Order: sequence, then C-alpha cells, then structure tokens
Amino acid sequence: MTQMTFWCLAGAFVAMACGTNVFAAGPRVLADGIQPVDIRLQPPKDLNGYFPFEVPETVEDWQDRRAELRRQLLVSQGLWPMPDKTPLNAVIHGKLDQGDYTIEKVYFESMPGFFTTGNLYRPIGDAGARPGVLCPHGHWPDGRFHDVGRQQVREMIVGGAERFEDGGRSPLQARCVQLARMGCVVFHYDMMGNADSQQISRDIVHGFAEQRAAMNDAENWGLYSPQAESHLQSIMGLQTISSIRALDFITTLPDVDAERIAVTGASGGGTQTFLLSALDRVGVVSVSLPHATIAFASALLRPPTATRVIATTPTGGARRTSPVVPTVRCSRGHARFYSLRSPSLAPPPLE
Repeated sequence: MTQMTFWCLAGAFVAMACGTNVFAAGPRVLADGIQPVDIRLQPPKDLNGYFPFEVPETVEDWQDRRAELRRQLLVSQGLWPMPDKTPLNAVIHGKLDQGDYTIEKVYFESMPGFFTTGNLYRPIGDAGARPGVLCPHGHWPDGRFHDVGRQQVREMIVGGAERFEDGGRSPLQARCVQLARMGCVVFHYDMMGNADSQQISRDIVHGFAEQRAAMNDAENWGLYSPQAESHLQSIMGLQTISSIRALDFITTLPDVDAERIAVTGASGGGTQTFLLSALDRVGVVSVSLPHATIAFASALLRPPTATRVIATTPTGGARRTSPVVPTVRCSRGHARFYSLRSPSLAPPPLE
C-alpha cells in the first residue's frame, strides 16, 4: 500500500466516523424517485393477465411484427435455426377394418431415435386424394386411449352432452372416426408420455418436481435442468418437432391431397394446433374456444383462407409442469399468434 493510498483511506474512515457521507451518489440521468422505462422493473406477468390484440397501423408494421412473433415462437421451441429434417422411416401396420373406415398403427422417427406414435384413420373406398387432418390430443388421462367410463358417459347422455355411449366414452377417437366417415384421412398422434409415446414418461412430462443430480451438471443434463432451459431444450420443443414431422408424414401419403390439410386439437392439442398453424408455410383458419384451462383450436392449413380468433388470454396448459415453455408467452396472448395466419401474409417455408 502506498503512502497516498493509506492517507486516503484514513481520511475516509475519519469522515465516516464523523457522520460525513464521503461516498457521494453517482451521476443520475433521472431525478430521485424516477425509474427508467424498463420492462424488467415492471410487475411480473402471469397467465391471468390481459393481452389484447393491438391492430398494426400499416401492412409494413404488421410484417415487422409477424417476423418478430414467428421468430419468438421458433426460438422458444429451440428451432432457431430449424434442425435438418431426417428420414421419417415411417411404419404403418396392424390394420383394423371397421366397415366404412380402417384404423392403422403408425410410428416414425421425428428425429433420429426419437419416435412419434399414433393411429391413422382412413375411409374405405377409392375416391382419389382426400383431405388430411392432424389430431393432436390434449391433457386427458391415457391420451388418445382416453375412456370417460360407462357411468360418466351415461350421465352425459342424460344431460344432453352426448348422444351415443361408444362415441361419448372415447371422445378423442370419436372425432377421428367421424372425420374419416366424412372422407378425411386422419392422423391421431400421441402427446409425449401418453399411450404409445413412452420414451419420456408422463411423470417427467407432466409431473417433474425435483432436479435430478445425475442429470444436472455441465457435461450431462436432462430436461428441466438450468442447462437444458438455457439451451432452449424442452418438452414443448420436442412435441412441436413431432407435430411438424406429423405434417410431413400425412402430406406424403398417396391417398392424401397435400393442398387440403387441417389440424385440430384441444387443451395441449390446441396449443400444438396454434403452434403448427403459426409455423406452417401456408394460410390457415383458426378458431380458439377457451374454457377454463382448455383451449380448443382448429386450423385449415391448406388452402389459405380467412382467420377467426376467439381468445385474448394465454389459456390452456397453464399447469406448472405442462409442456409450455415460458418464452412462448412473453407478453403474448393467443390472438397474436393466431394472427400469424393472415391469408395474405403467410410465413415462409420451414426449410
């Protein structure tokens, strides 16, 4: 310590002992008590907030916002840049003839070694290329195998909510059956941790509550760890990849018209619907009918058409360990994401 440093410190201590504030406040841009306009200083947002759609003043403003929203979605899913698409190696097997439609089992590799599973419903008869419909299910016990039970469905029939016992007991499958009878080819695929999609268990997908020491270090980490989160690796991202590849799968079927594709789902399936319709390369019509934490959405991916939306709050999949990453809904409501499907402003291809 030099002699000058010693005397400076000594003087400071003497001044402090005498009650003098020698450490004067630094220079300020704003007056005392006035904080800068910084979003980090504002109250935290939650899923109960109100996020109205603000209409852009010009087409140019909308183009800028659309690019920002779509980039936010891609980044939130860990898909910026988009990973290379690898061969699906799809397997279709186990056909069941139901008279006026068939059901087949399907699995394919959405990424090397990671499988998407589901059922394929097809009308019987040769009518040329048919419309294709993707049906991601939501947060129901057993996923696409969901059965409400005999007692509950009979109560629903008495109350007028259902008409038929078989369809009412299995509402997710009944939707696919009805669409097939109407002439559509339907792919009803699993959300991760449900039915045949067991590479990552439902306990991890929906019940994760405690960090795993063996999967939480700099070299080896698992989902939900700080390392995974900082690398934007998430259940939601994996599920979105499965939805994107499900679209690739159904559009390659010889009996499907790739220009007539729709997607529809509820709850977590509604979330996958708005994600896929926002990220797909063509126009869409979307409808969201939120009820409590259930968001229903249907989207006609092809051909492009008008957009209709009923939602201003980020409902659906709001549980703590649900497959919805925080970066999706930073000050965003459903309406902003559905608005990406404006028919004259369709996004560029996912290539």
